[in-house]
Amino acid sequence: VVDVAVAPVADVERRSRLLPGHPAYTLFTSGSTGRPKGVTVSHAAVVNRLLWMRDDYALGADEVFLQKTPVTFDVSVWELFLPFVVGARLVVAEAGRHGDAGYLADVIVRESVSVVHFVPSMLSAFIDAVGERLGALESLRWVFASGEALPAGPSAALLSALDTTHLVNLYGPTEAAVDVTAYEVCGGESIVPIGRAVANTTTRVLDERLRPVPV
Repeated sequence: VVDVAVAPVADVERRSRLLPGHPAYTLFTSGSTGRPKGVTVSHAAVVNRLLWMRDDYALGADEVFLQKTPVTFDVSVWELFLPFVVGARLVVAEAGRHGDAGYLADVIVRESVSVVHFVPSMLSAFIDAVGERLGALESLRWVFASGEALPAGPSAALLSALDTTHLVNLYGPTEAAVDVTAYEVCGGESIVPIGRAVANTTTRVLDERLRPVPV
């Protein structure tokens, strides 16, 4: 345990100019070490993440976003703020019901939700629980998945039931402002890849000795 002295925030700090490099939020994550650590992300990194998603997927004011991720998970950052960036409508799910498949299906239909995020294991459970009702969720234009490996089976099932829906597999560590790579699923994959780097981001593949490997 490390003792940290925290001085009260002064008025001059509250009223000072906000710069892109200033912290936007701090989340605690175990990362690859298994030891919890605080990760601080800047305003610039968050804005880059939001504008990339807006531009690459042509998200605009006609969308309806469903916010259902607890704010302790960094996916909630784009769920909460991207609707305001594009001028879209934001529907906030009831607290504690983000794992209730029937409730989520009802909200999607009732509110004509067009953009939603699922952790892959929840997406699989959601598809199984909703069953034949899945085809009724025709308002969904974009389904984003991240947080775990995305299984090919449920991906194909979703795209087969909703032929106008796009499914995107996202990957990224908390340290890198939510996501660093993206791949739009076609439904015929045996293994769903993590895709290519998002805007203003570079990815490198390393070997077992952490040396860069060729493309």
